Amino acid sequence: MSKIYGILLSLILLSPYSNHAAEIADSSSKRELILTTGIASSAAVSLIGINHVWYKNYPKTSFHLFDDFKEWNGMDKVGHVCTSYHLNHYSYLLLKKNGIKKPLLKSSLYTFSYMMGVEFIDGFSSEWGFSIYDVMANGIGSLMYASQEKWFKKQIFKIKFSSHFSEYSSCRPSLLGETPAQQIFKDYNGQTYWLTFNLNQLLNQKINFFNYVDFAVGYSIDGFTGAHENPIIATCPCHYDQCNNLKRKSQFLFSLDLNTDKIKSKNKVFKFLLAPFDIVKVPFPAIIINDDKPFRLFYI
Repeated sequence: MSKIYGILLSLILLSPYSNHAAEIADSSSKRELILTTGIASSAAVSLIGINHVWYKNYPKTSFHLFDDFKEWNGMDKVGHVCTSYHLNHYSYLLLKKNGIKKPLLKSSLYTFSYMMGVEFIDGFSSEWGFSIYDVMANGIGSLMYASQEKWFKKQIFKIKFSSHFSEYSSCRPSLLGETPAQQIFKDYNGQTYWLTFNLNQLLNQKINFFNYVDFAVGYSIDGFTGAHENPIIATCPCHYDQCNNLKRKSQFLFSLDLNTDKIKSKNKVFKFLLAPFDIVKVPFPAIIINDDKPFRLFYI
């Protein structure tokens, strides 16, 4: 599961640069050749890196399928949707900035092909396998971006990510993260995926306040120390038996977000700092369905 969040982390870190894709000064034919070669080379290097970093400790096997549809109550699948959505977004910006013909079609094909490459690596790992549901989630994320860009020339609905530290990572640190950096992307209990939308764009209104504020509907899980079920942990590191008495549950959240599209500035430092919030949701108060604390004044 971590490999997808490695890709998502890379997108977050590169978003200040990707948002303002560099224009290659050359003829259109040479420019397209340079971009095509660069994208293909970057994809190949990235896949080799993923294969080495995430799979080096797991034995290889023959290609096989893997049914992971019910794991983690779908959080991994939403992660695939989110990653594909943003990968298509930044690929499109790069191609469009450089005047490449049919940039949306090409960015969508690139995104789906790249994510398919990740799945094929999965297919030869004894720990995982080729997941049809991951492929479907990749397609949904890429299509969600492409369809809005084609029909509306803007993203009315966006997908964003947020993560906080949960209390469960100490129960199974090898799975949920041993360090704070690992926990952000490995502990599903702390992750939330958001579908955000701007009311003015959705209803074709011109209310000034809603120019800068989006509504956000989130999905998260709580109480998970295993993909399908929570294992009995013989030696719980907590001072009480917290790890073996968890209620596994899904949660829906309602919050607000910052509409970064409407914030214009010529300050390069400000624009650089603001760029990651195209992917990461800004902390706001939130209402949580199916939680002991249904309201949080500051939800990350």
